[in-house]
Amino acid sequence: MMQMEWNIEVEETLCRKVTVEAETLAEALEKVNREYKAERVVLDWSDFICVEIKPAANGSSKISPK
Repeated sequence: MMQMEWNIEVEETLCRKVTVEAETLAEALEKVNREYKAERVVLDWSDFICVEIKPAANGSSKISPK
């Protein structure tokens, strides 16, 4: 049987709840966004939620015969 090459995506989901004081939801989102961009909120292995392994999303998972 001929071996084929395949494009497979490995997608991990990380999630952390951040508590922030603000007058509105928009302000809270902006504050956390700034903190994230400034790398003061950095997700790591302890924030792991799940992993999904699936064919590549570009519509063509098969590359070529090997």
